[in-house]
Parts: sequence; C-alpha cells; structure tokens
Amino acid sequence: MIQNVFFDFAGTIADLKPSSEEMLCRYIEKNHGFKLDEKKAREAFACLDKHMFYSSVKVTDFESKSKFYQHYNDRVLQSLGLFDSVDNSENQLFNYFASCERHWVLKSDVKETFRKLKEEGYKVGIISNFDSKLLDIVKNLGISDWVDFLHISQDEGYEKPQLEFYQGFFEKYNIDVAETVYCGDSYILDFLPAKEIGIARPLIIDPYGNYHDRKECVTTISSVLNHL
Repeated sequence: MIQNVFFDFAGTIADLKPSSEEMLCRYIEKNHGFKLDEKKAREAFACLDKHMFYSSVKVTDFESKSKFYQHYNDRVLQSLGLFDSVDNSENQLFNYFASCERHWVLKSDVKETFRKLKEEGYKVGIISNFDSKLLDIVKNLGISDWVDFLHISQDEGYEKPQLEFYQGFFEKYNIDVAETVYCGDSYILDFLPAKEIGIARPLIIDPYGNYHDRKECVTTISSVLNHL
C-alpha cells in the first residue's frame, strides 16, 4: 500500500524563470542580431542535461561554478551549430545568465496536488540535487507546510544518481521503498536509481512527450494521483 509520495524539485515541481532557452534566445538576438528558435534551444539544453550534470556537492564556489558553465554553454552552442558564431571565450553566457534576475515558479497544479495528498494522509517529500538554499525556496513558494521531508544533496555529501543518496534518505527516516511513489524529470538521475533501490512506483514527468511510450510517464504533477 502506498504511504509516501516524493518528488524531485527542479524541472519536476518547479521551473526557473526565465528559462535557459528563453535567456539564450534573448542573448543571441541582442548581441548577435539573429533569432534562435526557442524549441531548438530547449531541445539542446534537454539533450545535454542527460549527460552533463551540475553537482551541488562538487561545485561549491564561484570559480568552479564558472568553469562548469563555460564548458556547459560551449557544449550547448556546439550542439546548435553556433560555437563559431557566438563568442563564449570569456564566459559571456555565464556572466549574462548571472546578471539576470531569475526565480523559481511552481507548476500550476503542484499546490492543489500537495494539498490533496496531505488531506488523504500521504507523506510528501522532496529529494533533490540542490544546495541548502532549497529550504528557503520551498518556504517562499508556499509549500513547506505540505512537505514532510526535504533531502538535499549538498547537505548529504551524495547526489543523484548515486544510490547512496536515495538509500540514505529512506534509512534516515525509516521509510519503506515498497510503500513509495517517486516522480522526477530525469530518466538517469531519477527513474533508474529509484527503480534500482526498489521504489514501488518510479515515475517520469514528461510534458514534451520524450517518454510517451512508457507506462511510468506522467505529463502533469496532478496525474501522479492516478498512480497511488
């Protein structure tokens, strides 16, 4: 019997706005005078995110963050065929992104879904590759009263997809994986390790249809309620 419903944070229950693809398109139009198709930019970021993961455990200062994103943004430009036409030699994209005001926005059905889960007696948690700022972010988003557990990689010293990160959570709070639904947006970081440690119902949220042929795919947070 399912007792617990847990979620990834970034890309699953909340998105950073403006999105990376929106910002890249704005930067290129402003500084290079041509328009980049936003869908192509989104696909480029999504493809790279399957193979190149930001680490809140290893990246702990500005210098290491800057170095990571220079390489990351170079790879994005390469995949779009823009490496030679958009100069990033002095980390211009990282500096531009850092200069812009961005904020986390909950997906539209998150609050109502969390409210229903709590009313029906489920334990709700967030398991995330993130730094310690996530606690304040969750409070500011107005969902902390519905969240029983918050498991953050930087605090634990392990991160997705390491099995120790997931196992440490379930051992710490004495929670049974066989009584758990877990939903994330990454096949590699979320779905595979959740399945490997024996979580009863691992799910992938996929609003763009990348995994439409999988029965474990959901398109909205509210549709997780159909898997309890």
